[in-house]
Amino acid sequence: MNARELLARFPQIPPSIHGHAVLDALASTFGEHLATAAKPSNCSAHQMTASHKIYMKLIAPLESLRFGLLKPERIVAQLEGFIQAYRKDSAAFLAEMIPSDTASVPGGCQGPGAS
Repeated sequence: MNARELLARFPQIPPSIHGHAVLDALASTFGEHLATAAKPSNCSAHQMTASHKIYMKLIAPLESLRFGLLKPERIVAQLEGFIQAYRKDSAAFLAEMIPSDTASVPGGCQGPGAS
């Protein structure tokens, strides 16, 4: 995966960070995992799958930039730390990102009118 593919897959990444080198590094390092990442719905909050956890770890911080909640420099530093940690010990990083008790299927909404 490259930065262009990353931005196409996750249009919620704000334009203010497009073109930053960290996106290239994020895409090339985690492309295999980002290809399956999915934003969790409100109904899956208590039973997130691996695809949800990948999204929350690697994409959600970028999405927070849209709301001005964090400074871009802080998010870039955080993502660079993830990239370094993964390159140092990918198995340990993945085990921390996707614990062994992670749900294999998403939890669903319960009750009348739930889909």
